[in-house]
Amino acid sequence: MNDIDTIPDKVRRMSPEQAAEWFRAHAAAANAIRRTLIEDGHPDPKTGLHPVPIDVAEWIASDDTGLSSRALCNALTNYPRKVTRAYPRDPEDFGRCHRMLATLGLRHRINEAAAISPVWARMVARWPEMEALWLEESPSGWAPKLFALMQEISGGGR
Repeated sequence: MNDIDTIPDKVRRMSPEQAAEWFRAHAAAANAIRRTLIEDGHPDPKTGLHPVPIDVAEWIASDDTGLSSRALCNALTNYPRKVTRAYPRDPEDFGRCHRMLATLGLRHRINEAAAISPVWARMVARWPEMEALWLEESPSGWAPKLFALMQEISGGGR
C-alpha cells in the first residue's frame, strides 16, 4: 500500500479542526512546490500548461493593479476580459507592471506585450533598460531617469 492510500484513514481519525489544518498545511506545501516548478520553467503539474504561479483573479483583486498592468496581464493571460491598451505612463505604473510580471511569473513573456499597441511595442523593446532604471531608482521613491525614458519612448502616446 502506498502512503498516499492511507490519507483517507488518517483524516477520518482527525477532529474537523485537525483535518482542516492538515489540508491547509498540505495544500500550502503543494502550492509551494507547484510555484517552484512553474518558476523554474516546468509546466504546471496539474494541467501540463505553463500557467501563472498564483491565480490571476487573486492578483486582479489585489490593491497593486492599474490600467497598464491590467492591459499587460490581459495580453499575456487573456484575463481580465476587459481589454485596454493602456501603457505605463510613470514609474508607479511601471512598478505595478514589473511586480505583476514577477508575481505571476510572466516576465519571460514580456515580448508578447508588443502586440498591444505601438507604444507597448516600443516599451517592450526597451523593457530591460526601464527595468534596470526602476530597480536602481525606485528604492528612493523618486525615478526621474526612468520617467524621462518613459516619456521619450511613449512620444506622447503615439
